[in-house]
Amino acid sequence: MKYLIFALVICVAFPCHAEPTEKCSEREAFAAETVTDYLDSWKNVYLFFKQFNHCYDAAIAEGAQDAIQHLWVEKWASLPEMIALTNKDSAFKKFIWQSIRDETFPKNSFVRFVKHATRECTDVAKEFCNAVIQESKRSNAQPFNKPE
Repeated sequence: MKYLIFALVICVAFPCHAEPTEKCSEREAFAAETVTDYLDSWKNVYLFFKQFNHCYDAAIAEGAQDAIQHLWVEKWASLPEMIALTNKDSAFKKFIWQSIRDETFPKNSFVRFVKHATRECTDVAKEFCNAVIQESKRSNAQPFNKPE
């Protein structure tokens, strides 16, 4: 149902694909911010990225980052879907991977995220998991030696 609502908002409000060089109109910004509430799957995150990447700023970016972080922490099993999408679209991969370094990632959630990458990584996600682990070392958010 959420996917249907998400798709309807995008299709009705913006029938054409937005180019990244376009300015974000007020109407688009409102729609993009509204749609962040429906980023509950990697498919929806990808649709959001394709439609509203040129609006990625402030509250819109914050809402999208929260959703991406939630997917990583609470829906780790869906990671192969994210990997498939990033493998087919290098711009989406860059967009997603920059989120690993998001400074607003709550530390307790980031620690859970790193635990997933360390202990539950599938073969298709090794490159991504290694990037997560490297970022945890860089940011000193290593869960490896901390009590659970």
